[in-house]
Amino acid sequence: MKNFVVKVSRKEYFEIEVTAENKDEAAQSALSGEPPDWKVESVEEVVDEQ
Repeated sequence: MKNFVVKVSRKEYFEIEVTAENKDEAAQSALSGEPPDWKVESVEEVVDEQ
């Protein structure tokens, strides 16, 4: 599993941190339970700098 930050918008921008296998799954996970008019603006993988 990888960590992603998904930026969603509905008049304002929100960033939601999720753990998923890939960007598509991350986007779906971020929108689950949110109103249908929310849109995914971007999905970025979080890279651990260790």
